[in-house]
Amino acid sequence: MDRALLHQLKRLAALFLGLGLFSTGFGLLMSVVALKLTGAGYNDLTTGLVNAAFYLGGIIGSVYCARYIAGVGHIRTFAAFAALLAVFALAHALFLSAWGWALLRLASGFLFYGLIMTVESWLNQRATAHWRGRILSLYMVLYFLAYIMGQLLLNVRTHSNSTLFVISGMLIAVSLVPVAVMRADRPEPADLRGFSLSGLLGLPLLATAGAFAGGLMEGAFFTLAPIYAARIGLSTQHVSLLVTAGILGGLAFQWPLGLASDFISRRGVIAAGSCLTAAPAFLLVLAPHWPFLARSVLVFICGGGLFALYSLSLAHATDYATAHTVADVNRNLLLANALGAVVAPAAGGALMLALGAKGLFVLLACVSLSLLPCIPTARTLPRRLRGVFVPIPQQTTYAAARLDPRRDRDWTERGRAVRRKWLRRHGGRKRGTSR
Repeated sequence: MDRALLHQLKRLAALFLGLGLFSTGFGLLMSVVALKLTGAGYNDLTTGLVNAAFYLGGIIGSVYCARYIAGVGHIRTFAAFAALLAVFALAHALFLSAWGWALLRLASGFLFYGLIMTVESWLNQRATAHWRGRILSLYMVLYFLAYIMGQLLLNVRTHSNSTLFVISGMLIAVSLVPVAVMRADRPEPADLRGFSLSGLLGLPLLATAGAFAGGLMEGAFFTLAPIYAARIGLSTQHVSLLVTAGILGGLAFQWPLGLASDFISRRGVIAAGSCLTAAPAFLLVLAPHWPFLARSVLVFICGGGLFALYSLSLAHATDYATAHTVADVNRNLLLANALGAVVAPAAGGALMLALGAKGLFVLLACVSLSLLPCIPTARTLPRRLRGVFVPIPQQTTYAAARLDPRRDRDWTERGRAVRRKWLRRHGGRKRGTSR
């Protein structure tokens, strides 16, 4: 490993450890809330509305938490938000009420996205321009793996209904320890700009629709996949494994689809990703009695398509942006993604209430195919003018916009040079307009 990159990672190790711990606790909490409400007899629409409050809190947090970070700094913000998030996670164990939990989810969303914003703003100030691409990729991989660990913790044997909430709260609380004691210099307070609705309306239609659809499908999967698994009679162990399969698919397909979009065309790969999501979803709807292994493979493939959609849509939008406007494009597309995530749990819950458990995959299939009419509206840039794909974490805030290495013109030019070299070596055209 390059010594400079190793030095960067050492400086960020405590922050990444804190991120991993609270993301694991958050991943566990997301699934436990859904399963507990389902087990208590609440219908899927009610459970969906409770979880929608989490994403609504996330949007509010993304707007207001930047002021808090700017006022008191990253370390104090992280410590305060992690402590409060742990309290709200533990508070779920005190009572079981759908609307009471909705308030807890609203507050939890505010705090969780405040934590994510703190980490992303901190990473932006710590990571040098040369290494931002790798740091962002590592951030995404760590988040996925931590969320998977949270799912696997569902298998912990419990002697009380509150045990999993306690484990979740403990993980979130412990996450502030490595950050509080890290020996690095304190970063300067953040200067973060928020969303812009007018900027969103000026982006390519396919990028905006793809970001919204990606948020809708991601939000539906994170909040409703455990309920789907429970409704079809799977054990807790199989519930955790099925959700894990979808997340692993998202991790596995990000780079292959992204690299394909660099060499072929963005709109072609977005269309392929939509079909990659819809095909296994329809199979799960039309033939619901698959054995568990086959069902897990289908969910793996479905997750691969839906989790890559936001990054592909962002890559399509940044192809038309300059280095100075890449951060603004990031922020504005993230608004579309967040709005989709707010709608997802309620829409998916309503379909599951009407159609049964398969309603989740009806939603995923229909939303992914709804992008196909937008494909012909998108222009395909010549390959020599196209930017470089960068994988972006799903649960992110607009602070991550400044982490995008495409803000650096030199970084983008180096990526294009690597692509031209690969094409010459493998007999490709230096200049192509492949569609």
